[in-house]
Amino acid sequence: QRTENGLFTVEVIMEKEDLKVGENKPLRLIIRDTSGNPIERAGIKAALWMTEHGHGSSKQARVEEKGNGLYIIEDLYLTMRGKWGLIIEIKHKGKEDAVVITLPKIN
Repeated sequence: QRTENGLFTVEVIMEKEDLKVGENKPLRLIIRDTSGNPIERAGIKAALWMTEHGHGSSKQARVEEKGNGLYIIEDLYLTMRGKWGLIIEIKHKGKEDAVVITLPKIN
């Protein structure tokens, strides 16, 4: 998925069954530039946002870089069932962009 200003692409690797109310398995992100090159040493922030109720999670997600454009998001805590989004903010070499990934509905 392309970021809002088109500076990066973000691929989230997960299975629908990876998400549930409560603590979740880490998700993997692959971040690339517009030419498909992996983005390394970027400042990445991740936050969960429940669009239906206008609030976030009670825990702050952590992002760890693994190299070659791969980032791991940990401490993903979904407080309730419903529709959630994952907000990803990217800062790299003076450029900033963001994307909201729509997560599968949590039942």
